[in-house]
Amino acid sequence: MEHEWFDQPQYEEKPSSSVVKHILVALMLIFTVVVLLLPLWQRGIHRSLEIEYRSLVDNRILLEERTQLLRASISTKAIPEVVSAYSWQEEIFFTPITAVVARGDL
Repeated sequence: MEHEWFDQPQYEEKPSSSVVKHILVALMLIFTVVVLLLPLWQRGIHRSLEIEYRSLVDNRILLEERTQLLRASISTKAIPEVVSAYSWQEEIFFTPITAVVARGDL
């Protein structure tokens, strides 16, 4: 065997140390900027979520108030006095019903 792995010269081209230093410095600067901006980004996200939550709570309160008003309106219109008072608008005429009482042995 003419050429074995140990016969070949061991030449590896190493990158120059100045290039490695420049890359490391750039990576450190990027990391520092990310670390400094991360809390600001989190605060912004938290603030937007808080505003959205408050608006949802306000909308829920308004919906509950409207539901209570509608229920009150329905309950007042279901009272027989109100129905008879507004029956003339709908042209509803009430006729009295005579009750037949059955007498005798059951």
